[in-house]
Amino acid sequence: MKLLEQTFDFTEEDFKANQRNQITKVQIKKIKSVERLLLVLGTCLVLIFGFLSYLTIYWYISDIPIPMKNGEPFPKPLLLGLGIISSILAIVMVAGTFRLLMNLETIDRVEHVQSLKATLKEIDYGITSGKTSIPYLVVKGVSFRHIANYNPSVFSPSATYRFYFTSNSKCLLSIEIQSSDI
Repeated sequence: MKLLEQTFDFTEEDFKANQRNQITKVQIKKIKSVERLLLVLGTCLVLIFGFLSYLTIYWYISDIPIPMKNGEPFPKPLLLGLGIISSILAIVMVAGTFRLLMNLETIDRVEHVQSLKATLKEIDYGITSGKTSIPYLVVKGVSFRHIANYNPSVFSPSATYRFYFTSNSKCLLSIEIQSSDI
């Protein structure tokens, strides 16, 4: 149990509260801090894409020649395309940022504890490949958010686990070993 607590960053107090279908103040604080960080990142992306779309569409409408590296003027259709694509990205980021804001505002009132029981066959736990290796955890099709650490030896093939998580944002709260032959 200690290995699970260390890997997934929860305490015995958190675990006992989750068993009673409660979320501790520490867990709410952790979830809100990550949500705030994502909200700031989303807001920055909205501003960047919004400015880029404004700038490219302004250049397109005002007939200001934008020189490329080789000295040729930037093609107008490509400039319009960049403006449209950046506008679409800005709109998508606004929607995503609004969703993050709603999650942040409702964590205290709306979130409640849900649980899933699973064996190792039903658990997909690993790290993404590429330049940034990000840990992930998927149990019975539920993808959990805010997985910070990866430890390949944390789950035993012969054990059954109960995963406690938040109902709306699907943030992992704690994990219980329900049966084990180890």
